Amino acid sequence: MTTVICARCDGMAFTLDWCRCRDGDGAFLIEDRTPDGEPWADCEVCRGDGTVARPCRDCDQHGRRRAQLVLTVANLDTGTIASANVVPGAVEPGPAPGGG
Repeated sequence: MTTVICARCDGMAFTLDWCRCRDGDGAFLIEDRTPDGEPWADCEVCRGDGTVARPCRDCDQHGRRRAQLVLTVANLDTGTIASANVVPGAVEPGPAPGGG
């Protein structure tokens, strides 16, 4: 199986997301709030950093993703089927016939 490094977590198997103390949606009941978007200095989740590590969902915490794809096209009028195994480097990207 051909794999590539996960683009979301850069192979680390986790991502850094904003802590809930930064979003200001009332998730934490804090009387002395900082302006929205600023982390709360006494937050017990992020310790005032404003970010928390979360498991990467794109790669299921493996740090790598499958890079192999089987592309199948079926002609419903004639009943013919064609399949191609696509791996990285096998197909060069190019512009569409109508531009783009």
